[in-house]
Amino acid sequence: MRYALAIPLLLITAACSETSQPDASPPPQEAGDSASGTRPADQPQFITVEGRIGEGVECPILETPDGDTYALSLGDADFGPGDYVRFTGEMADASFCMQGQGTLIAERIEAIDPRRATAIRRGLGASS
Repeated sequence: MRYALAIPLLLITAACSETSQPDASPPPQEAGDSASGTRPADQPQFITVEGRIGEGVECPILETPDGDTYALSLGDADFGPGDYVRFTGEMADASFCMQGQGTLIAERIEAIDPRRATAIRRGLGASS
């Protein structure tokens, strides 16, 4: 009879003392993150491109002078179609944006003068 009571008590004690597993759900998105792009899991590898922002099908796009196109996740940035910018960001792992070579998630965006940018690219300096 002692063993009949001891076994259920041991099972109950073991069940109550189990440590819970760590939460495997992804961390919540920060307020500035956009649903259009998912940040890479490893260390960010930033790329910098320049061009004119245009209207894309799902997301804004950036068209470079070389003809490359990137979808943009602008977050709260105050830039839009027609602005010529230098865009530094990281390539999203996943995105619902369906245009270009990938979706860039903004780290830094600065407005630049396209004439000055073209002169520097051609090696003419800022005095042109």
